[in-house]
Amino acid sequence: MKRSPSSPPSSNRLPTVEDDIKPPRPSNPKKGNLKAAPNGTPSSVKSRKTDTPHASMGIGEWTSEKKGKFMDEIIALGYKAANLDEMAQRLGLNKRQLINQLTTGRKNFRSLAVDAVRGD
Repeated sequence: MKRSPSSPPSSNRLPTVEDDIKPPRPSNPKKGNLKAAPNGTPSSVKSRKTDTPHASMGIGEWTSEKKGKFMDEIIALGYKAANLDEMAQRLGLNKRQLINQLTTGRKNFRSLAVDAVRGD
C-alpha cells in the first residue's frame, strides 16, 4: 500500500525535507483556546505576560495633569484635521476667530475645555 504525501511520516519510512519544514499539527486542540483569525481560520490565543505594571503601582492612573494633556492633544488633532474655512462659514464667523479659540496660551475655548477636564 502506497501512502499519499500528505500522510504523516511513519516509522517504516525515512523523513523527507518536507517533513522537516512542516510544523507538527496538534492532534486535539483545546476548544477554549481557539480564536478566529482575521482570515477566518482558528488560531491559538497567546496569553499576556503578567509582569506588566498595574494601576495600583501608580502607572496608568488618570491624574489631572494627564487628563489635561490628553484633552489638549485631542483638540490639537481635531484642529489640524478640521476644515476651518467651511466651519467658519457654517458658524457665521471668520477663520481667524476660530483659530484664536483653538490656540494655546490664551483664555479661550481650548483652555476652558482643558481646565474642565483637569477639574480646575
